[in-house]
Amino acid sequence: MTEEPLSTRDVAEDGSATGVNEPSALVEGGVFSLSGGAAYSNNITIDGLDNNDDRGASDRFQPSIDAIAEVQVITNQFSAEYGRASGGRINIRTRAGSNRFRGRAFLFFRDDNLNANTYNNNRRSIPRPAFTEYNPGFTLSGPIPFGYFKDKTYFFSSYEYNNLSDTTLIDTVVPVAQNPNFALPAPTSTSNQRRDITNVDSPANAFIAPYIVSLQTPSKNHIFTQRIDHNFTDKHNITLNYQFGRLSNFRQYQSATRVLEDAIQGRTRDNDAFYFTDNYVFSQNLVNQFRFQFSSFKPGFAAENPNDPVVLIRIRDTASSLENRSGTLTAGNSTANFASTRREKRYQFQDTLNYVFSKHTLKGGVDVQKIESENLSLSDATGTYNFDSVADFIANRPLRFRQNFGTNSI
Repeated sequence: MTEEPLSTRDVAEDGSATGVNEPSALVEGGVFSLSGGAAYSNNITIDGLDNNDDRGASDRFQPSIDAIAEVQVITNQFSAEYGRASGGRINIRTRAGSNRFRGRAFLFFRDDNLNANTYNNNRRSIPRPAFTEYNPGFTLSGPIPFGYFKDKTYFFSSYEYNNLSDTTLIDTVVPVAQNPNFALPAPTSTSNQRRDITNVDSPANAFIAPYIVSLQTPSKNHIFTQRIDHNFTDKHNITLNYQFGRLSNFRQYQSATRVLEDAIQGRTRDNDAFYFTDNYVFSQNLVNQFRFQFSSFKPGFAAENPNDPVVLIRIRDTASSLENRSGTLTAGNSTANFASTRREKRYQFQDTLNYVFSKHTLKGGVDVQKIESENLSLSDATGTYNFDSVADFIANRPLRFRQNFGTNSI
């Protein structure tokens, strides 16, 4: 790809805000629609093989831009072989090697020195949040110039690493005293401590104080693709592809939050896929193509320690409006915003036979997939403790405890 104008190195960056974890967003909504169809009506493929995240109405893996030779978009009147798409089909065709060695290295860079601070941060003498993005990568391609493989085998390798060092300001209040069963961080300042509004008759230790820290919430993404093409004869060739993706993205939708560090949610996505394609020309009239893939896909949206219980503390602050932090303090873990983890394995077999006679073309084939997918909803799966006041939290008197069981689905 060389002609697509992009402000980042994300092929789909114009479809939505890039690289943030937006709260309460239904993942089934997908990222784009074609021909007026819903996002789940699209069929996304890489080199003709399935690349759909069926539960999320999006793609499972996105190669580096430098590994993409062409993006094909078909919106209507496509043949039956593409199938599964009342909206449209998008096929990403990857680059192949050639008989010459070629290489490329790059670095995409952004920094907070070009950003302005917010009014609220300036008012409270809070410095501009740190923001730095490094996006290096390289490609290397060419022939395998020795032995049996000489003049028959070619490779194309691509690697890209994105490290976006973003920060999120935690601006909340915490109890001054501790509950030994649920350890919370100490206040960052006790000069402005105050009593919870309902705790006039409570013990003297039922106080809250500001907790303001700048937390690193980075996004790190590794993308690697390897393609090998081998020609047995001028009528028979094969292609082997491997895709590797590792994403850990804890960037937040807003620059400030009132939840504690261990309750901040992020997205993870692990992907491994193996593709195999075999093309055989029987005659000038008859050509067969066989494809196979195996992929392992492990997406998730959860806090850093998703097996910990959730602690919710009701805060009734008496501070002025600008400093008031009344509401619910979330600690320990968070299972809100459709938090879940998933494990998926996919097997796909394709075979297409083309026959040309006179002015006619006949095409027939089969596409078989086996998908093993298990989704674990984390909503209250680890237990949620509700405390109605700071005094109740300190005394370890939960108002309610709830826990869901059997939250997995296949």
